[in-house]
Amino acid sequence: MRKKSSQTESVNGKLAGHYHRVFMRNPDIKNFHFGFYLTPVLPEGSHLKRARFLNDKSGQVTHAKRLKSVLGKFNNSYRNCRIGTVITGYSWVLLAERFGEPYVDIMFFVSKADRTVENGGRLADLWMSLANPNRQQRNRKTEPEGKKLLESGAVNFAAVLSYNLALPFLALSRGDHPYLQEFIDADSDQDSDPGSGSDRMPLYATPMRRIRTGGNDPHRHSLLVLPGMRSVGGSEHKRARRKKVIV
Repeated sequence: MRKKSSQTESVNGKLAGHYHRVFMRNPDIKNFHFGFYLTPVLPEGSHLKRARFLNDKSGQVTHAKRLKSVLGKFNNSYRNCRIGTVITGYSWVLLAERFGEPYVDIMFFVSKADRTVENGGRLADLWMSLANPNRQQRNRKTEPEGKKLLESGAVNFAAVLSYNLALPFLALSRGDHPYLQEFIDADSDQDSDPGSGSDRMPLYATPMRRIRTGGNDPHRHSLLVLPGMRSVGGSEHKRARRKKVIV
């Protein structure tokens, strides 16, 4: 437990330092904060349930490798889309949610003026596009369209959960994920219209500190450290020149 706590403190310190460096060059910096998920692919013939598979060490590693592969494609692709012109940097960390499912917690830094639902939607749609193994070939400079993604079945392979305060949760969330459905069900129970896009934050949303440790909180998210796999990273963009930085 002490080692885990030390690792978490170290990663939180690196994330804070990375944010500070970006902020020093961009004082009006804001962020888009997302959880990027992939649908678990259970081994052929397996009778394991999703939660059991993701709590199994080999299952976690397999799933995390898939996540990191799509994340690499994402970070190479967004620069060639229109949204790439407004991003001044990003940071990501590999976390495990309460049932052990690996996911990527990621922040994209933008100016206050560029923190719009439209730009956030572009980032969410791009993840859905790249996570869809049946996506159609498209020009690298062409942004994916949400409607086409839904028609192509991309929603079955991935999910994006929005952790953005003051921006409608449902307007920036995508896909088919138990947490997303929990939020919609909770909104329905409160006689609100899920389609309107509530500003209320889900209980499981990670805080600005990014990682939580210890305690009995059933909604806590913890740092996922796997052998031979980086758990944190980021980039600081300097105007036209973009310098990749490992934090």
